[in-house]
Amino acid sequence: SDLSRGLKCPGCSAGIVFAKTPAAGPAQDARLLPSQLVGAVCSSCSHALTKAEAGKLAALEKKLKDLVDDYSKEEPKAIAMLQKDEQFIDQHFVQHVLADLAWEQLCSKYVEKRLVQDQLRLLRRRCEFHKAAYKGLSGAHAWALEALGDCLRSVAKKGAVGAEDNLKVARQKYSEANNILRLMFGEDHEYVTDIDDKMVGEED
Repeated sequence: SDLSRGLKCPGCSAGIVFAKTPAAGPAQDARLLPSQLVGAVCSSCSHALTKAEAGKLAALEKKLKDLVDDYSKEEPKAIAMLQKDEQFIDQHFVQHVLADLAWEQLCSKYVEKRLVQDQLRLLRRRCEFHKAAYKGLSGAHAWALEALGDCLRSVAKKGAVGAEDNLKVARQKYSEANNILRLMFGEDHEYVTDIDDKMVGEED
């Protein structure tokens, strides 16, 4: 199964259906094909997706892809629209790469509106997604952890309530990120040393 392409089961709405991994060989393009969803089995009720259901879920993926593309235009968005788009994602998607891309864009919008708690909430969800979807070493997971650490450190430096706790968690996230990046790139790579510098800065 493709653990980065999970949607809510249309049969029970409680379980998750993961698309099948693409066939072996080079991908012809980056499309998420409905055929990869046909026969996918729900983790809760064991319902197997029909061709019609697969088509409907693929249409939802297309809608989410369009949403991600729209957010990349960097146009202003009302808070109500951000919340509506989040609700759409939560209604249909569980552990999905397009949801992660949307959260990344939504984080930027929440930063613009100084809604730090919403930013933190989605940064945490991004970390959870990458940990669950990509087993083994993942640079994307490490950078999601680093981004969460950066946000927590920024909040702490502003003197908000719980600053010491935020700094402690930030250091933990930096450490987790560095453990991944060190194994991938080596001790002396800038990805590693940049986080080392942030960790040292918090100890001073």
